[in-house]
Amino acid sequence: MSRWFLPFLLLGFFLPGQLTAAPAGAVAVLVVVGDQHSAYERTAQFVALVDGVKAENPELPLAVLLNGDTLEQGNGLARRSAGEIDFAMFAALAKRAPTVLNLGNHEPEFYDLTETVKRIAATGVRVVGSIADRATGQPFAPAATTLPLNDLELTVVGVATDNLATYRAAVRPSLDLANPVVWAKTNFPKAFGPAAATPAPEKPAEAPAKPPALPVVLSHCGVTVDRELLALVPPGTLFAGAHSHLRFVEPLAHAVYFHSGSWNEYASLAWLCRDIDGTTHWEVEQVPVPRDGPADLELAALIRTVGEKHAEPADQKIIGRTPQAMTQAEAAQFLARLVAETTEADAVFIGNTTFGAGLPAGEVTQAEFDACVRFENALSTAEIDGARLKQLLVAANQGPDTPFAERRGEFNYAAGPELESIRPGRLYRIATTDWGAKNSARYFGEPVIVWRDHPELKLKALLRARLAGAPLGAVTAKAGNTASPSLADLYESGKALFEAFAPDEVKEDYEFPSKEQWDLFAARLQRALEGDRLEDLAQFEPEARAALDALRLLPGYEEYADWLEERIDYVEAAKQTVQAPTPRPPPQPETPKPQPPAPAAPAIPHYDLWVKRLQARPVPANAADLMPRLRYIFAAEGVPAELAWLAEAESTLNPAARSPAGARGLFQLMPATAKELGLSTWLPDERTNPEKSARAAAQLLKKLRAQFGEWPLALAAYNAGAGRVRRTLEKNQAKTFAEIASALPNETRMYVPKVLATLQVRTGLPPEKLL
Repeated sequence: MSRWFLPFLLLGFFLPGQLTAAPAGAVAVLVVVGDQHSAYERTAQFVALVDGVKAENPELPLAVLLNGDTLEQGNGLARRSAGEIDFAMFAALAKRAPTVLNLGNHEPEFYDLTETVKRIAATGVRVVGSIADRATGQPFAPAATTLPLNDLELTVVGVATDNLATYRAAVRPSLDLANPVVWAKTNFPKAFGPAAATPAPEKPAEAPAKPPALPVVLSHCGVTVDRELLALVPPGTLFAGAHSHLRFVEPLAHAVYFHSGSWNEYASLAWLCRDIDGTTHWEVEQVPVPRDGPADLELAALIRTVGEKHAEPADQKIIGRTPQAMTQAEAAQFLARLVAETTEADAVFIGNTTFGAGLPAGEVTQAEFDACVRFENALSTAEIDGARLKQLLVAANQGPDTPFAERRGEFNYAAGPELESIRPGRLYRIATTDWGAKNSARYFGEPVIVWRDHPELKLKALLRARLAGAPLGAVTAKAGNTASPSLADLYESGKALFEAFAPDEVKEDYEFPSKEQWDLFAARLQRALEGDRLEDLAQFEPEARAALDALRLLPGYEEYADWLEERIDYVEAAKQTVQAPTPRPPPQPETPKPQPPAPAAPAIPHYDLWVKRLQARPVPANAADLMPRLRYIFAAEGVPAELAWLAEAESTLNPAARSPAGARGLFQLMPATAKELGLSTWLPDERTNPEKSARAAAQLLKKLRAQFGEWPLALAAYNAGAGRVRRTLEKNQAKTFAEIASALPNETRMYVPKVLATLQVRTGLPPEKLL
């Protein structure tokens, strides 16, 4: 066979016309990719695409630019073979065209960076970058290189992220990572000339007929940093971004800025075009690299050989099925929906760099799944209001058409409710990975969301089970239910939040209590609430108020603060009761009167005190949204609708309110009680769902009313427990709450009149009308 036919054989019979034609005036073309991450399902296809561009444009000079993260340790085949396929790709590209690689954070995956650069250079690929050797202070690679393209010349500069946490842990001590913007202010002028020393003008200056070198930037820093770097480049710059796994093209006044996607799904063709007057400009288009498209046969054969040598049986194990082939973005949103269904979260947000390749149609192997879902993160959950949820959903799922002004660096792939259905004042449960929770400001903005970690629930394990067809219950049952945070959890969370968020002036005036002090306070307060001396409860007023003020300083800690505020209400009422003067007995009549009728039932102790306290108290802000729904559910369950206002006394109408004892939600249901009533208490904790918790509370109240015969006793049993109330009635040979109030815990003595007074003030329903 003549060697003349060999290139067409290696292309898999790639025919002219399968790629977009070169634009008018094209004088050179660059094939640009970034964030390849050892994407072997398309590696041979990417090399074939380069050959296809050459075949279609034989008269044009061509170069290849690789913008960092070419390697991926998470790919088991790449790790076991030390990137043998990737280094073969470098060599194959260097044989076809001048090739430049910018060092990203994943280049030192299999060797230290000195050895990595040495091996890449040995393939014929030129290496550029901004990373220096901490030991010597010398850069691992030059900052720039020049590429001649016929009568033109390119100056290519490379710069990498300074986020040390994104580099392999073993090589971090050897790396000296410069701040990209500071580094650029020194190195861009050296490479591009004085025009790069100052910010570019809003309108491009008139370019010379034949510039000595055309500026090209390879930035592996992400969009956020790139916005600052773009202000430092000269007019006419071709600026290729990477690291954020994005794909878009944004023509700017003085530069063309683009990202090429990730995992070899797309490549960017940057056409250098010459206008009639001799000036040049760039036009960038992006073309797909189909995994079933033409492939370089030599590299494809090597991939098979390396796979046979290094693959493990588990790699080819079928772990599930998918309904159709999916791109990275489609697979990410599909998997986010599975997480939402499994955890019953209202919305799920997962950082885009968690996902790599897409998914094939039909059977999915372990290796294909691992290429799609890169990290075995645990899940974390939080509650946010509807207004914040809508903002996060609007910012998620960015694609090629997202307006440049709205682009951030990394973003979330998300699954959630339709925007039109979201209620601004309602609380929603959201889930993310522990990586997203640890980097909350980066992925979710300000104010910082306080997350609760669920280390027992792993993202990849959950998704593998779902792809394998496991029912929802089986997936969540493996993790089991977890109890609400203990006092120790509460203390540790509070201390961490205080240190992280309390203003400096507060830290100067206040010292977070020791754990012993905290435990002592919580235990003493609980004993006072459960005791029978109002004097003991009353003395907590200044101490509890100070504790509440401290909790209010901690962002996201409102669920505990709201619980404490309701208990302070009892403390203050007890103080009022203790300080009130003892009423004088009424004067005895001088003359006997007729025998009165049978005495009426005793009045509810402290009822008038609570009416006065509540009359001056504003209605909670979210009552307008919540109460119509809660009242409807109570009425539907055969309970007076007015009793739905019990939620104000329990939680200040905060669906996420939490007590140190484990009660949670609008109606402060304990875990055991919630489970008996059919509610889940873990991921999601249905006690925080207004409708579900209201139905459970109404059913419990209805049962207690039937058991004790009157609503005050039913309310007392709701607060103190049915057994405690029954035993107190029997001991005192009583039948009503008023008869046993003084023998009940302090909290219950104050709770019952507070609930009844709440109904009077909010609805006009007096206790005697509550049937």
